[in-house]
Amino acid sequence: MKKINLRELPITNIEGKEEKKDISKEVGNLLFQNARTVVMHESAIALYNTGECNDSEEVREFIRDLNYPYFIKQAIEKILQ
Repeated sequence: MKKINLRELPITNIEGKEEKKDISKEVGNLLFQNARTVVMHESAIALYNTGECNDSEEVREFIRDLNYPYFIKQAIEKILQ
C-alpha cells in the first residue's frame, strides 16, 4: 500500500533551492484532534509516531485543506500526486 510521508517534505525556498521539512508531528496532531473516522485516527497516530501513514482519500483531503502557506501547499501536492 502507498504511504504518505511528511518527514521529508520537499520545500522550495525563496532562492529556488529544495530543502526538506518535517511537518509530520504537526499534521499528525491536527489530524488526531479532528479525526472523524477510525482511518483518520489511526493515520494521525502513525503520522505523529513514524512520519508516515497509509494513503487514503480522507487523509489526503484533510491534508490538502490545511491552512498552510502556498509554498508548503505546493510541496504537499507533489507528494500527494
